[in-house]
Amino acid sequence: MNRYLINLSYIGTRFRGIQRKIDKTVGQFKDPYTVQGVIEEALLKLRFVNEPLLKLSSRCGAW
Repeated sequence: MNRYLINLSYIGTRFRGIQRKIDKTVGQFKDPYTVQGVIEEALLKLRFVNEPLLKLSSRCGAW
């Protein structure tokens, strides 16, 4: 298994946070309104043999 680091910054006006939220009423794991959801959807389009596992770490600071 290979590991990769993605270091990014974003303007959050179109997102609802960094971590995906799971809709427990329908069991939906995809969340196109979070940063994690967008990254996961993009990785799935690359068609890896195994589904990519994404771990997040974030820091919010006022500059």
